[in-house]
Amino acid sequence: MSVVSNKLNEYFMVGANLTGWYERPVTAFVDNAKCIECHKAIGQNQVVARYGIRMRHSDVMSAGMRCTACHNTVAHGRATLNPTAPTMETCTPCHDGKSAPSKCQTCHYKEEEDRPPTLRVAPWAVTHGEKWTKTHGMGNLQTCAICHPGPFCNKCHGMSLPHGTNWPLLHGKAAVKNLVVAAKTDKARSCVGCHLRSFCDGCHQMSMPHPARLLPMHSKQYKRLGRSVCENCHVLTDCDDCHTKHIHPGKLRDRYLNLEQK
Repeated sequence: MSVVSNKLNEYFMVGANLTGWYERPVTAFVDNAKCIECHKAIGQNQVVARYGIRMRHSDVMSAGMRCTACHNTVAHGRATLNPTAPTMETCTPCHDGKSAPSKCQTCHYKEEEDRPPTLRVAPWAVTHGEKWTKTHGMGNLQTCAICHPGPFCNKCHGMSLPHGTNWPLLHGKAAVKNLVVAAKTDKARSCVGCHLRSFCDGCHQMSMPHPARLLPMHSKQYKRLGRSVCENCHVLTDCDDCHTKHIHPGKLRDRYLNLEQK
């Protein structure tokens, strides 16, 4: 009975595809095995060469990639939810010079003008286009680093990019110094050259760095934002320096403002 029902479903799907009578967007999960039923040669180390690019689909599938990661519009076109096409950003997570070769000649055997239309508007094309100086940061910096190691970025930005994994712990002092030294003279080397000032608010939930007159009003900010927000950057001992380590009356030295209160 299952054989009959499967055949009926297949006829129904063909009819639906021809008439366009089906729900949109299409979100069905398609296993690689279903694709291989018709495209048997692809799973047998066949080298495919087109648009100046050569590859073996069997290598990609053995790495755990799904056919629909690149070809989910094959049956239903734009009716597919989140249409995908093969782009270099799909390949570079593995072609990083470690898991798989990262040399251009590994896959590209012709000049880039032979690229398919879908790749002409892909992320790589945008970040390397005529306006690359304004758009290059829009790409995945992990991908950029495969061809452009950290020191390459130093020429303009004065630091290695992308930021290291420990950057959240280090960025505070670097950001304050950067705003004073670089922001006014060289935008490319400043934080605001890549990040909007509002970018900081996403984590800190307040203007950063703190305005000069924050100290007299910080208790109100603490009550408004809550302890957890302050502890994104500060440890409890920061509060203890002022609130528990001096005894009134007496002199209180404020190490942040570098002045003495009498």
